[in-house]
Amino acid sequence: MEVDCARADGSSSAHAFDDAVTARTCAAPGNGTRRRAVATPSSPEGVRLYQLPYLALLATVFLGFSNNGIVQPILPIYVLDQGGDAALVGALLLAFTVPSIVIRPFIGHLIDTRGTHSTFRLGAVGLGAAGFLFLGPGLPGVFLARSLHGAAWAAFNTAGNSALAELAPLSRRAEASGMYNLMSNLAQMLAPACGLILLAGFGFAGPFVASASIGCIAAILLTIGPFEHETQASPRRSDSGFLRGLVDRAAVLPMSVGFVWVSVQTLFVVFPPVFAAERGIPVSELTLYYPVMGGVLIAARLFARRITDRLPRLHVLVFGLAMGIIAMGVATTARSVADLLLAACLFAIGSSATPTIATAIAIDRADPQRLGAAMATFSLGYPLGLGLGGAVWGLTIEALDYPAPFLGAILVLGTLLVLVLSPQVRRGLAVAAGAHAESSR
Repeated sequence: MEVDCARADGSSSAHAFDDAVTARTCAAPGNGTRRRAVATPSSPEGVRLYQLPYLALLATVFLGFSNNGIVQPILPIYVLDQGGDAALVGALLLAFTVPSIVIRPFIGHLIDTRGTHSTFRLGAVGLGAAGFLFLGPGLPGVFLARSLHGAAWAAFNTAGNSALAELAPLSRRAEASGMYNLMSNLAQMLAPACGLILLAGFGFAGPFVASASIGCIAAILLTIGPFEHETQASPRRSDSGFLRGLVDRAAVLPMSVGFVWVSVQTLFVVFPPVFAAERGIPVSELTLYYPVMGGVLIAARLFARRITDRLPRLHVLVFGLAMGIIAMGVATTARSVADLLLAACLFAIGSSATPTIATAIAIDRADPQRLGAAMATFSLGYPLGLGLGGAVWGLTIEALDYPAPFLGAILVLGTLLVLVLSPQVRRGLAVAAGAHAESSR
């Protein structure tokens, strides 16, 4: 197998996550550290994906998202049970989101200096510890635990994306990204219901202990699983200085796509109960809404997993954004849950393309020597989109009622589509397109 050992620029890489799929390691000149060597696109090894390290990564990601998903519907109930109100529920959401956003660039630096695997495991340990801390007395303990949970989530999520970037073969990056995202979708579909079942059977201790146990299992898998631990690593230098080096400018474009997509996605994920209330529809009619939407998303991702790598990145991205605009257009006419579900299913089809291709573009454009910074910057779009999108659309609904938020989402997605098709952004995608085209030969 022909490998390129020269692209590390003489510095050792902290990324020694086992990558028998796409690379082997080389001895760096003059020291005993090891650095990654990326397989050429023509290498037979370059098309393998479903090897043990990647399968273990998928299992670990499913566990991590399950750890968080189990407590998501439980914590608001706990706050209200302790005498809190809706404002305190919102404050608890901020206690998770703010640390997850603020600490993420520093997590990227940690990955680039200490390695993916150790940071990944640290995040999993934090997820497990936070689950046990939820058992502490009263609201102050829960707020403290949720803040730790947010910081651990930043480490787990950023390192997970970095591991994906290391394991994804050049010619199957979109497929690898799609299956990776599918694990989070499955966990988010199943875990909240499991949490509510445990709450009914065992009280608050049930879902909290389950969340802690799942985090611990993820940490154990990262310790004994088929992952290669880092060898000695030296910090990677950034010519732009420490603070500027925390943000990878090459990842800003895919981060922006992720930010916009997640922000409008909240209209189909967070706000359907509000839609039902505004239309005088019983919330019970939403019983099948989320499972059907989730099922369509899973089916679409499985169908698209091999197609997305055969098409230019730009074409897939344009398709996803166009489907999002069509979905929002259908939603503007919605008068029932069935109408909203139709729009949500169209959006789910778009979701099989847009987040997946944004992840693939982020990997394509990432400097292998600053992979942590790139993935930290890229993954910022998701918590920012969830937090800011939820706030903006909530205020829009309060001030203008429906269908104003859907019309606003059409404007936002349309603006992004125009920008993506602009010559400047298309040139910015040239790096990703070139790497993808070369890997497909």
